[in-house]
Amino acid sequence: MHNNSSIGHCPNHRGRLTDHIKNLLTHRYLVILASFLTNGIIFGVINSFGVLYVHLLTFFKNGTKDAAFSTSLVGSILIGTTFSCSALSSIITDKFGIRSTTFIGGFLATLGMFTSSFSSSIYELYITYGLLLGFGVSLCYAPSLVILGHYFTSNLGLVNGIVTAGSSVFTMILPICLKMLINRFSLFFALRLFSLLISVLMICALTFKEKHEFTNHSSTSTEYRIKDSEQFPTTTNNNNNHHSKKTHSTVGTKISSNSPSSTANRKQNLINYTIWRNPLYLLWVISVPIALVGYFVPHFHLVKHASDILPGSNGELLVTCIGATSGIGRLVFGQISDIQSVNPVVLQQIALLAIGGSTMLFTIAKSYVLLLILCAIFGLFDGCFVSLMGPVAYSLVGKEGASQAIGFVLGLSSIPFMLGPPLAGYLYDLNGDYFYAFLLGGLPPFIGALIMIPIVSIQRRRANRSLKQLEAKSGEITATTGTINGFDGDCSAMATEIDPLTSSLISDNIKSHFHDNHKLYQHNQQNSHPNDLHHNNHPNHHHQHQQQISCYKPNNHLHNGSNHHWINNSNDADESNNCPENVSLLNKPSQPTVILCENQFKST
Repeated sequence: MHNNSSIGHCPNHRGRLTDHIKNLLTHRYLVILASFLTNGIIFGVINSFGVLYVHLLTFFKNGTKDAAFSTSLVGSILIGTTFSCSALSSIITDKFGIRSTTFIGGFLATLGMFTSSFSSSIYELYITYGLLLGFGVSLCYAPSLVILGHYFTSNLGLVNGIVTAGSSVFTMILPICLKMLINRFSLFFALRLFSLLISVLMICALTFKEKHEFTNHSSTSTEYRIKDSEQFPTTTNNNNNHHSKKTHSTVGTKISSNSPSSTANRKQNLINYTIWRNPLYLLWVISVPIALVGYFVPHFHLVKHASDILPGSNGELLVTCIGATSGIGRLVFGQISDIQSVNPVVLQQIALLAIGGSTMLFTIAKSYVLLLILCAIFGLFDGCFVSLMGPVAYSLVGKEGASQAIGFVLGLSSIPFMLGPPLAGYLYDLNGDYFYAFLLGGLPPFIGALIMIPIVSIQRRRANRSLKQLEAKSGEITATTGTINGFDGDCSAMATEIDPLTSSLISDNIKSHFHDNHKLYQHNQQNSHPNDLHHNNHPNHHHQHQQQISCYKPNNHLHNGSNHHWINNSNDADESNNCPENVSLLNKPSQPTVILCENQFKST
């Protein structure tokens, strides 16, 4: 066991992982599967409403002119409740934990779907299918995304893409299954069978163990040494949104358990107000709800639109096409967002432009093939937009604020979600077709994309400012001594000043600034005597106002989700046994890299 003084040191010995850590690694894949199923069931049911809408319209039609409006309002209430309660869901998650919140949500959602099968009027469905089912799935959705940050510190965009692809897979399957069940049995018996499907959410909830549950088995602190290539940062506790005194795990880090003080702090800070002082988040939280006014118009009304212009056509296949290409988009763009030079905000802007354009083009599509092509484009960039919600939130507010950042933006999007489909239904009742419904539904994504433009310019200004601060503090690299002169030794403060959003943008400037000094340093190391190098890298060798330099080759596993960036040691790490406790990677691993750490400055 290591004492506190050993924190930040990497042992040369790499033994086998303990059974405890092996279980932790295995559980990560169970979390992916459970989150995949959770997202799939929730949005598979929501996106299948277009099929349900046609049958409800026939079942409850009473000859009034607003039949389309009142029937589409059932699905709109479901969507509105799901997303309006996202902020509340995030707060409940922070207070009671991810697993408990998800389990309760699964139970309420199952109850809502089951009671909907006994509804005798459209107004009863507003309560059971709209409110009760919506609130239940809302308690499940946000936790299913937040739990990913507890287990994955790298490739988060790809993991988000895999998980959110679940909704695409289920969107491909459920509309067809729902139509088959309705035709074979009845409308309401199909809803009862769907309630069994939704009950799977409670089973998924059981796998959502937060990482501290693996490490905190008693009131005393416990230490774990983890193999260098398998490091993961611990989460603080149930609350992801507040800074914690707990140390993020590196090799040999001491992990403390839940304490009364941390529990009291969690209760006192249910809402993270710091994200609302972030101008970048404010721009994003304004643009996304505006962009999503017409988001669900194709999902709800495309089946009916296809049957109107092409009688006898298979409208369910159009929804399936959206789901299939959406899954492809989530996987592809999720992986693209992990590339350090790619700005997820820009990708989300492109997605909104494509979604808006394809929605408008539905008005002129008169053939089934053209409808399929437009659905493929819509679905591809729908997957792009959805898979970037997590990465954008993490890049703007960091890991500590991501849970509530996503919750609030989805909560504010609830009203636009509710307005779009009923307005489209109203325009259909008024005009007898969906021309104006799809035309107006495609405008909001364009407006949202325009509002996001200042975010990128602010990012670049922050990058330039942080570069100047770094230049002022770093001093000059003295190649002859292998030390950094003029550095005050306060690396942790320096690292925290460079936020996760800026660090990815500053890399190109850092490269040009330090490249020449790095080559000169490499030349000196090659011509220095081995004893001199050993002397300079010795842990007990210190100079006033100087920090040691040693060679370090990080692998590609990094995560820009918080103010501290995590780098997993590889087998190519240096032999100095010095490992940074808090590090900030300011360049790509494949290029000359500058690493700011608490106890040393490394240039590779």
